[in-house]
Amino acid sequence: MSRPHLPIHLAGASTCAVLLLVIYAVAIGPALATDPGAAVDEAHIIQGRLSMQQLEHTVTQLRRQLATLNQELDAAPLDIERVANANRRLAALNRLADERGLTVDAIEIGPPREAEHYQVVPIEFTGSGTFTDAVRFIADLHAQMGDIAVQSMELGATVSEGPGTARLVADLAWYAVRGDQPER
Repeated sequence: MSRPHLPIHLAGASTCAVLLLVIYAVAIGPALATDPGAAVDEAHIIQGRLSMQQLEHTVTQLRRQLATLNQELDAAPLDIERVANANRRLAALNRLADERGLTVDAIEIGPPREAEHYQVVPIEFTGSGTFTDAVRFIADLHAQMGDIAVQSMELGATVSEGPGTARLVADLAWYAVRGDQPER
């Protein structure tokens, strides 16, 4: 038996084997190695890390703002008194109105309403003067008596008191210390 075709068969078999290895290395191997789900998972991880970095940055900024606000609050010259000191507070309100040129027609205090950390005492202020005096009074009230807030106000001309005269009716809220808490 002669084997004249054996070298041809061996050459063909080795060529097929080499060709199969090249195809596997170039096309099949990389396709099997890359899992499409892995690429999506990696993208989610990267996106999550970026979101976390942004959130950490935001938290850092908010903590700085909170620290600044706490420092400003501690430095604020806000004196909050007890409701028992209502006469002194109303006298200061009357004095401020007088200093700004307003004639005080009435100051009526209502019953205090309880809140969690303070009491709210309604005050109805009625006065008259010029528009400028009334505006200056409201601005100075805000600047000098930070524990009294303007809830509503009406400012209008009064014909009966002469030209240039305005009537101010303001519903105020005085924030006072509750009886079980220390004054600030």
